[in-house]
Amino acid sequence: MASINIENFGAIRDAHVALGKVTVLVGPQGCGKSTVARLYAAFLWLEKSLARKSLRKSDCTVEYVVSSVFAYVQIDHLIRDDTRIRYRGDRYSISFTSDSVEIKARKGDYSLPKILYIPSERSFISVVDDIRSIRNLPSVMYELASEYSVARSLLGTSGYDIPIDGFHFDYSSSNDASIISDKERTYGIPLDRAASGIQSVLPLALVYDSSIRGMEYKGKAGKQLLSVEQVEKIRKLSERFTLDKPFVRPADRIQHILSIAGIDSMPSSKEAYQELAGQLGLIVDSHVAAIIEEPEQNLFPDAQRQLIEHIVERLNVSGSSVLITTHSPYVLAALNNLIYAGSLSGKKGVDSVVPAGFQLSYKDVMASYIEDGTCASIKDDGLRMLDPSSIDSCSRTINDIYSRLEDIEFGEG
Repeated sequence: MASINIENFGAIRDAHVALGKVTVLVGPQGCGKSTVARLYAAFLWLEKSLARKSLRKSDCTVEYVVSSVFAYVQIDHLIRDDTRIRYRGDRYSISFTSDSVEIKARKGDYSLPKILYIPSERSFISVVDDIRSIRNLPSVMYELASEYSVARSLLGTSGYDIPIDGFHFDYSSSNDASIISDKERTYGIPLDRAASGIQSVLPLALVYDSSIRGMEYKGKAGKQLLSVEQVEKIRKLSERFTLDKPFVRPADRIQHILSIAGIDSMPSSKEAYQELAGQLGLIVDSHVAAIIEEPEQNLFPDAQRQLIEHIVERLNVSGSSVLITTHSPYVLAALNNLIYAGSLSGKKGVDSVVPAGFQLSYKDVMASYIEDGTCASIKDDGLRMLDPSSIDSCSRTINDIYSRLEDIEFGEG
């Protein structure tokens, strides 16, 4: 099982974070949830680059890791003299301190992930037409904007059904209009004037679905867009792809692969692009490793539930993984339902309450509470569930205040 041990890095003093198919990080503002999430993304990329030999062990100096990897995900300023980070991945164990980087290969199966970071600032993409014209935004925002542009270009005339409350998204390249409408398409409004929850969830869901959709095409019958010779050439060269930054834009990556295969241009149709993405994914990336900050952002509680179910269903389809940071007890409660249903898998009537594609195994879920620089599991092995009360102390406080007020009222009476 993958894990990260962190000592004296940013707000984290001493924390062990276990990573699974679904990893959940909870805790108050400023506790270090995003720090852990960004560290995970950084080490995922280092591991992937080492595995496909686009990066050598000798290249991984402290200066390189700090300036090229940590800086990209904006955590380079969190290093202290006594910082120590130990990442245990599927292919490599990597130990980082302020003066050394140690890398050890591990035995076992390893498959290349497509690393997808979806930051909490994603709503910005919904209201700005050309995000690349704005300077000094976080690098992950430019990366998400590129992913979003590619995903949106695949919509064609079919649009996209947002996985909450029946909303539909249309994009017209002719007039650059982004339109949100209700399920019955009785009305539509520009995306930049839509509800804040829609502006938050659309970039998340669209990019996430588009990334996983490419993985779904692996192994499916379809038109062979690459010749056998081209496929073999890509296979031989794929481990030597050189990257100029950690999270290469999808369009740039695909264009680079096509140029190696001797193909001059990108496919023009949505269907051809998807088929090609599937074939290239089979050669290069095998699954999505998604990191999503606060999926509940600006969403009504029931919409939070719908989104979590959607995220898990797509994971189950593709064999991918996700790390989520959250403040919401509804996110944990929704996951608990999926875990509970998974424990009842095969029993009559379960699938009618929670469809099989949504169900989770308890062992595949890791959940940690981060506070005061330390980390503790919020998994209850007795109940085989997560503990939503770990982030819902507010309800207890509100109920306590109400009870005290009742005592005052009826005590005086």
